[in-house]
Order: sequence, then C-alpha cells, then structure tokens
Amino acid sequence: MSKLKGVAGKPFSQGLQASELESFLEKDGRLQQAIELAETRMDQLRNECPDLVCLDEKSLISKLQNGILNFYPPDNVSPYVPLAAKGPWIVTITGSVIFDTGGYGMLGLGHDPDVVRQAMAEPYVMANVMTPSLSQYKFIHALKSRIGSSRAECPFSSFVCINSGS
Repeated sequence: MSKLKGVAGKPFSQGLQASELESFLEKDGRLQQAIELAETRMDQLRNECPDLVCLDEKSLISKLQNGILNFYPPDNVSPYVPLAAKGPWIVTITGSVIFDTGGYGMLGLGHDPDVVRQAMAEPYVMANVMTPSLSQYKFIHALKSRIGSSRAECPFSSFVCINSGS
C-alpha cells in the first residue's frame, strides 16, 4: 500500500484502518490481489494521466464525472475514485481500502470476478454513474473527439448512458 499512499492527491475517502486490513489479508486473498492490481494501475496512470493523479480526490471526482449526465442526487455519488477491485474489496486512487457490501454492481459476482475476467482482456472496476470512473473520463473524451468532428467542437456538453431495462 505504501506505493499508493502519498502518490495521488489528498484523500476524500477514509477506508479501513491498517490494523483492520492486516486481519483481512490473512483471510481473503482477493484483498491482496486488489492491492497489487491498484499498484500496477497507479504505475500506468502516472504515465497516462499525470495531471489527474496529482489532484485531491474530491476535485478528481468532479473532473472525472464532467460531461457525464448523473441523474442521481449528489449525496449518492461515491466519495472515492476506485483504482482496482477484487470481490468485495475496492482500492481507491489514494490508497484507501473499502469493503463494498452492496449496490447492484456488487450483488452478483463482486468486482472483477475471475469467471468473467477470463472473457475480458484487462481488469475493470465495476462502476455506475454514481461512482466516478477513469473509464467515464476516457469514454467522454473519445465521444467528443468523434461527434461533431467536422465542427469546431462537439455540439454536446454531456452524455447519458442508459440501458433498456431488460
């Protein structure tokens, strides 16, 4: 965890205490996997997005969701930016560890389940519009680079992603 603490800006989320984590590390190997994934991801982010990594977590939350139409009340937005996750364990961009006990992303197989991951090329943190995500940021920039590309700028200020409800 020392690779994460102090690399990013000021944390907004607290997470579990180190003494609590020691106990869980002995009981659930997915926590160690989440930590290792987060350390690897942080190394990548320092190169990909150095201007984002240095922001304090609260500012980063706002920046990552800029351009996403969030239809939930502000109090429902998760107060952290997930960097990696495995099972119920989320490691935030500032190195906090959160034990995720609910939400429709967690109710199925948990974050980054091995059975699903085998079908995917790289690890993903399960998130929705209530949770700021680096994927959202990249997605919006990809859309804006293509939509209205024959104009001076993209004609839309935000996008909404919805499913059919099926």
